[in-house]
Amino acid sequence: MTQKNKPPAINRKTALKKLKETARGFATTGIILSIAGLNARKAYAQFEDLEIGRALNFILQIEFMQEAFYVQTTTQNGLLEQPYQNIFSQVRRQHQHRVVLIKNLIAALEIEPAPQLGFDFTGNDEIDPFRSFNNFLNLSQIIEDTASGIYKEQISNIFQNNPSNKLKRTLLRLHSTESRHAYFVRQLRAERGLDDIKGWIDQADLGTLSTAFENIYADEGNTTQENIDVPSVTDTAGQAVQEAWDEPIGRGPAGSILQLFTNPL
Repeated sequence: MTQKNKPPAINRKTALKKLKETARGFATTGIILSIAGLNARKAYAQFEDLEIGRALNFILQIEFMQEAFYVQTTTQNGLLEQPYQNIFSQVRRQHQHRVVLIKNLIAALEIEPAPQLGFDFTGNDEIDPFRSFNNFLNLSQIIEDTASGIYKEQISNIFQNNPSNKLKRTLLRLHSTESRHAYFVRQLRAERGLDDIKGWIDQADLGTLSTAFENIYADEGNTTQENIDVPSVTDTAGQAVQEAWDEPIGRGPAGSILQLFTNPL
């Protein structure tokens, strides 16, 4: 009995040809989708690199500032007392090396490093670092505390954009060294009776520094980390919580500090 609607019979050669054409179609579609996926991933990776480069370039600006500050002050005869002349000359060399390192990190992303700006540290008589060793220390603390906050903010931005483990380790080491510089200067100022401060930042306390730099310490009374009010989940005193973390300094406050010493282009 003949069945209705039965497809016409095809020979083996025709069947294999159709199967081959169908498979080629699937394969081509798969390649197109794969290429589209690769392009999307590549575009996103390029976006991440741009964000990393942007953050590194901002770090580079504070490194330029520190390099300029220590070059100008350590080469002025008689300004720095011994043994501090040798100590801060070593700090200067560290910042000079860091400038080269960060430039290389930026160039490795195929991004242009930001140009070096000129800096004038004599604009404010109250903190003119060339007037005395004590004035030098005052401005050194301002610069080092600012740098530590900038590193913390920009490293956080970089970590959100899938950096390599090598870059993470490098930046954390740089931040650690920056914080040790700040600690040393703060301790030295306290030992010399210039201020009643700790080696670490204690709340939003400017001490004897000019109020022109209050932006550096504006958030240091914060007790919230990762959206958690830390005193509410620990037995630690509020002041200890405030002192446990250095707060990040964003581009706005950091830029206002940098502009105090940046020569107009």
